[in-house]
Amino acid sequence: MQVGWRVDPTLYGDNKTRLYTYFQSGKIHCFNTQCPGFVIINNEIPLDYVYKHVTERGSENG
Repeated sequence: MQVGWRVDPTLYGDNKTRLYTYFQSGKIHCFNTQCPGFVIINNEIPLDYVYKHVTERGSENG
């Protein structure tokens, strides 16, 4: 299982930085709540959360 942040236009349809989870076991692999049996038990920091204030490589703040 992985947890982190990523930009994934294929998964989300945009270029925003989002919180994600990724699960892989044998031939099964999926993101976020697309995983069968995935249950959210705390929604304080939701999956797919968009990080609005990020530093980009090559920017003045990066």
